[in-house]
Amino acid sequence: MSAIKRNDLFLEAITTRVEVHLAPSWEWCTLPYPGHPHGCPNFDKGYPDCPPLAPCIEEVVDLSRPVWWVGSAFDLATFRQRMLALHPDWSERQAECVLYWQSSVRKRNGILIAQFLAEHPGTAAFSPEAMGINVTTTLRTAGIDIRWKRPLQIVHKGVMVGYPLPGCEDDPTFYLP
Repeated sequence: MSAIKRNDLFLEAITTRVEVHLAPSWEWCTLPYPGHPHGCPNFDKGYPDCPPLAPCIEEVVDLSRPVWWVGSAFDLATFRQRMLALHPDWSERQAECVLYWQSSVRKRNGILIAQFLAEHPGTAAFSPEAMGINVTTTLRTAGIDIRWKRPLQIVHKGVMVGYPLPGCEDDPTFYLP
């Protein structure tokens, strides 16, 4: 695993080979969470990288070849503290709302992913959850400590990268940043 330590809210860039652990992903997509009593609002909306249209990982990725996690760790605890200092009347949930931080993480990850794909010809990036990967277990076995207890301290965002099976190279599930 390579890690680039930073002084800002991006704690590290992570590129590590992983052992993929499978799970029934659709169940997670329909779990309720605050503001979304029926689960993810993208579920069953016709997006090719979301269930039920997203294929199972085994249908499009060669799991006999290496698969990597490419992403970063974001210091949500420090971000939350900064936002609460700027907006003392906000709740903790407001202070950590994805609308205020997620785009910068996605932009940074896009750069990391583009670099990785350029250095590994023939690979493609994909969203792991929708394709049946248990991301928490997969990352934990790779040495990346994922914790779900609130309040969240660190957020790990990224993609999996692997080799498409023959004939699947143009599947809309795969994307470039």
